[in-house]
Amino acid sequence: MTEITGALCSSGSTTMKGVEDSEIKVRMRCPPPSSSGSARSRSHQYTFATYLKAAWALVLAHNSSGSNARGSTQKFDVVFGHGVTTRSIAPSSSTDLIVGPCLDIIPVRVIVPAATPDAITAGALLHSIHSQHLSGLPHHAYGFSDIVRDCTNWLSGASSDAKASVNCISTMVAHHGVEERPPTIQLQNEVAARGVVKARLFGAWDLWVVSTVLSESQDGSSEVEISMMYCADTLDEERVRMLMHALVVEVHRLRLLATL
Repeated sequence: MTEITGALCSSGSTTMKGVEDSEIKVRMRCPPPSSSGSARSRSHQYTFATYLKAAWALVLAHNSSGSNARGSTQKFDVVFGHGVTTRSIAPSSSTDLIVGPCLDIIPVRVIVPAATPDAITAGALLHSIHSQHLSGLPHHAYGFSDIVRDCTNWLSGASSDAKASVNCISTMVAHHGVEERPPTIQLQNEVAARGVVKARLFGAWDLWVVSTVLSESQDGSSEVEISMMYCADTLDEERVRMLMHALVVEVHRLRLLATL
């Protein structure tokens, strides 16, 4: 598995001493697509979620616990989790009868070239992630633990505790569009709070990366907030800030390369 700490998958969940997540947030402005016809047609076929996953794959490839041991000409086999909603794949006749959140975790596997991506390799990376997501849509409700147990050999040789927790992924990503932003809950005395699902509820991930579209303009530009939630007992703030900076750089780089 692709880990950003020294923890091993076979040892089970990452050690957690704290009960509250630490969080770092940044806001980035995404410019409108290029005015050229060919660039517009290519860049519009990918959502921010695809750019986020591709960028995170690049960050993990060069910052995971095993990346330094690989040769500079080799490719990186990166695996991380993606938080998805499954309400849309439920039968339309029963959607209104479902009580509670319809959420699941699916694994994302990406082969990342060791070299800095150019327009061709960036396009291939984005296309691969986009195609993987589309082909997996009908199976998003299958369940992460079932996927790991029935479709992979990730737990071969693992301890019984690790098999019980089925927690072999170190980092998670999720994306919220404008229509998916957490609802505002009106409290007493005109105090409002925003309902959120804490990353800790999904398991002992080392790092949870969440992007949320705050606003969209008519010209196609948008403002996006990216947050990284982590346990300070597992990762230090300086390292997380470094990962955040690298992620924002890669998102901008991929968006630029997609217009070339």
